[in-house]
Amino acid sequence: MGKSNKRAKVKNHPNPIAKPVKPPTDPELAAVREKQILPVINDLKSPEVSRRSAAAVAIANLIEDTKCRKLLLREQVVGILLEQTITDSSLESKSAGWGILRNLALEEEADFSIHLYRRDILTPITAIIQMIIETIESKENPIAKLPKAQQSLLWTLSGSVVGLLTSLGEAQEEIVEAISRLPSILNFLFGLLNVPAVPGELFSDVLTCISTLTEDNKALSQQIVGHEAWLMGLMQLRELAGPRAVPACAVLHNIFTCLEWFDHNTPMEGASDAILIPTLVQCMSQVQGEDNLSNGSSHLNPDQLLQLALEITASIATSLQEALEHGAKHEKEFEGFDDKADGEDETMADDINDDASDADEEDELNEEDEEEDEMTIAEIAEDMDRVIGDGSDDEDDSEDVPATLDALIRVASPFLLKLAQTDNEAVQSGAISALNNIAWTISNVDFSTASGRLKKSWAPLAQQIWSEVVTPVLASNTADIELASSITSLAWAVARSVQGQVKLTGDEHRKFMALYQASKDIPAPSDTEGVDPFQGLGVKCVGVLGRLALDPAPLALNREIGVFLLTVLAGLPETPVADAVEALNGIFDIYADKSYACDKVFRDDGFHKHLEELKVKVIKAAKGVDRRKETELRSRADEAGPSSVPTSSTTAATVVHDLAANSEWRFEVDIGTSIEVKILSGSAELFGTELAVKHAYTFNGTKAAIFTYHGCRIEVTGQCEEYTAEESPMTQYANLHFALENLRQTSQPEPRVLVVGPNNSGKTSLVKLLTAYATRSGKQPIVVNTDPGEGMLSIPGSLTATAMSSVIDVEEGWGSSPTSGPSSVPVKLPLVYFYGLKSPEDEPKLYKPVCTRLALAVTERLADDEEVKRSGVIIDTPGVISQGKNSYDLISHIASEFTVNVIIVLGSERLHSDMLRRFSNATPTPITVIKLEKSGGCADRDDAYMSAFRQSQIREYFFGSIKRTLSPHTQTVDFSAITIYKIHEQSGMMSSFLPGGEEEVESPIFDRVEPSSQMLHCVMAVMYAGTHDALEVIRDASVMGFVYVAEVDDKKRRLRVLAPVSGKIGDRPLVWGSWPEASVSLI
Repeated sequence: MGKSNKRAKVKNHPNPIAKPVKPPTDPELAAVREKQILPVINDLKSPEVSRRSAAAVAIANLIEDTKCRKLLLREQVVGILLEQTITDSSLESKSAGWGILRNLALEEEADFSIHLYRRDILTPITAIIQMIIETIESKENPIAKLPKAQQSLLWTLSGSVVGLLTSLGEAQEEIVEAISRLPSILNFLFGLLNVPAVPGELFSDVLTCISTLTEDNKALSQQIVGHEAWLMGLMQLRELAGPRAVPACAVLHNIFTCLEWFDHNTPMEGASDAILIPTLVQCMSQVQGEDNLSNGSSHLNPDQLLQLALEITASIATSLQEALEHGAKHEKEFEGFDDKADGEDETMADDINDDASDADEEDELNEEDEEEDEMTIAEIAEDMDRVIGDGSDDEDDSEDVPATLDALIRVASPFLLKLAQTDNEAVQSGAISALNNIAWTISNVDFSTASGRLKKSWAPLAQQIWSEVVTPVLASNTADIELASSITSLAWAVARSVQGQVKLTGDEHRKFMALYQASKDIPAPSDTEGVDPFQGLGVKCVGVLGRLALDPAPLALNREIGVFLLTVLAGLPETPVADAVEALNGIFDIYADKSYACDKVFRDDGFHKHLEELKVKVIKAAKGVDRRKETELRSRADEAGPSSVPTSSTTAATVVHDLAANSEWRFEVDIGTSIEVKILSGSAELFGTELAVKHAYTFNGTKAAIFTYHGCRIEVTGQCEEYTAEESPMTQYANLHFALENLRQTSQPEPRVLVVGPNNSGKTSLVKLLTAYATRSGKQPIVVNTDPGEGMLSIPGSLTATAMSSVIDVEEGWGSSPTSGPSSVPVKLPLVYFYGLKSPEDEPKLYKPVCTRLALAVTERLADDEEVKRSGVIIDTPGVISQGKNSYDLISHIASEFTVNVIIVLGSERLHSDMLRRFSNATPTPITVIKLEKSGGCADRDDAYMSAFRQSQIREYFFGSIKRTLSPHTQTVDFSAITIYKIHEQSGMMSSFLPGGEEEVESPIFDRVEPSSQMLHCVMAVMYAGTHDALEVIRDASVMGFVYVAEVDDKKRRLRVLAPVSGKIGDRPLVWGSWPEASVSLI
């Protein structure tokens, strides 16, 4: 229903129905097991029907006790239930078995339902559903003529199955998708709604189940709409406005939301949330008036019905904003209802009418007494008009207000206003939540273009909410943090919705200031994952105050709030970043226009000077937010901070930073721009390479960090995004280096390190750092790059390995390879193999042998050079192979081929756990798996940045860098003089789709192709092989170099290619892949 999705919160737990290791050691539990558990378990497996039935009933009672329930699970009662009880020949045993499963799913956490699903519970559910349907539809033994006891068992069994389906639907999205693919389940549920004899409790359970399954489920919603009788039956239930109408409204709201049936886009007249609101309000009014409702029975008590109606109303308000945003853009033509699937569906609406008529007859006498108290929909609308003072002069504007929004304001809000003042805490909380959602939706409406009716309807209601709900709660000085938070959120929404034009009845603004100070004493949650920092009480208080100070607020009030907001900013870095962001946003909103009267306060009180003084704190706080962990907070901090503070740090001026010990200066330089960094004093390093004092380093298109163990002063000239972080995992990384050094010094095998982790987790940075530390210690480790997405001492698309015997050139990334120009540091001699595709997953059959050949070359080098061998191997990997179990086979292949003995996992608990399970017991030598924290400085590299970075690498390969200019050579080659192979790309057709009798034929590695215009601006690898060699030989050959296709002349059948050095291509084959992609013209 648009509420928080329970299914998204499920985590993986150990199998709750796993085989027990041993009996409990606790004497008390052991006694319970012997006296109560084992006897019923044995009876449950008895060949005697009576004993099995009695045992099932006994277990159903035992599971209500937590200890007994856990003991039963240890004894694998679930396995017995699945294999024997629920398929028992005795209906009593069968019913009890399903009841036990239903109750276990209710009592245990969601992982129990998940494990039931993994044990294929849907198959027996489908079978029992068929049995129930056959029993209900039997003409030989009509259900009405069955003994009462047998009828009761049948309904109990149906209720257990429905309840279990509800628990399964709440557990996991995958389960809901599986249920949606089984038409028999939906037929069963709606079929039960057709049966007049269905007990009221089961009827309500069915509606609840359908509501659970349709939440955020477009496929199931479409199935319901495809059966006209089902949808019409739900609509009929809503019209009856009894207790069954509330869960029916929940289902309809789910359908309208999933299918985007908004006021402006309804394929059926009136089929939107607008028709649900009067029904919900009428039901809530009836609940408030008496304990029993007419028009059908429900197992939900009045308080539960009221809470459900409030939740649905709040959800309607939440989804309304999306509906308003869709507008006419997403209108689509309704294609009508599908053909009826089952004849009985046509009778659903009639059966509901008959059922309701029976209920009406039963309650006829009661209704005569209740008529004076209950409100009809017409009376509600009439009463609401009187409350808000609607007049005939607004009738012309009625069509300008969306029907759902109009109903929320005119029908729901006045009634919610009354509920928000009740003494029932649960009801008050639900009403405040619904009002809050309504107000927030209205706050996003542009009142400059809204109709006069909308303004006149909402403005007095907003003031009423403030005066009759917000102010009294503030005056009570409540110590209830939840109530304080919800009332502050409501106040913020109301103030936003009327642009701060709320008449204060006292010192409410000071109450919010005091509440903000009190919020500092609230302990922070231990687990902040998934917590929205902008939902904290402190942020809400700041948000309310920022609205109350908007023009035309009195200058005294404006000044008092302005000073408070500046004080919040001055509290940085102790002030939470979210609080500071909201305070800064408030200040800019309040003083955005010089024409405002409050501009006098801004100038005369020197607010602008205070902001200038605070800009460094604000920018530092914004840049200190980890954009990987707190994406929204970082985004909003960047928006409110560096771009808004009067003077930004992203200027070309020279800036000096004093870095404290163990801190890190992080910077990002755009492609095509450069900065100059100089260490003025102290010591610092970049990716483990020590930076020289007073030497100017130039960085272009870089995202990096300068770290200092003892403190330093740096000078920065140029434009970049930068900030200083005082927390860094560098100590962990240094400890890892020393551990590897110990391996190098002992008789144990040399360290062969594999670094894995998701994209943008800092793998390459860690590899650089470990390499730099090793070379500084006099070692010569071999560094291997298995990521074709990026190049290391080569262009993207290649896999490389090189022995690092000298320092890394921090300005050049890894350094330079011997092309045709000088270098300030010794050049590196990489061994390059060409893969030519973007991801290892694109063609594992090619990726694996290339990795194997690279590993063989590395092994040969280790065998030839003892010093290199003792230094070990450090392997960088692509992030894509760490982001799913299907890719772990590639990790295993790399680890096996390079004889890895240490795996470093960055940035993923799940990956670390998976690596431990897979490799910790590896044979013949176990692999040590180590988890390290991801640095907060790891920056997101979006597609645009990576594309520009690749183009920069290609251009640098041919033309050099700023420091070292190269002079590439061009040559013209006849089509007939060259041999080009294109890496074969799979069509993706699975063997199951091949014509009958045909088998899937293994495709070749390469396809020989003729030169064509498709090759223009592409890079090709010149292989160290002959044109007549076998394809496997060409695949396993190393790369001599790369050429760039600058021109293709089809008429003259000539290519013009660019190469880094002079010399003819000769009889060397060229290999053309789809990666790197075609670049812009280099010439």
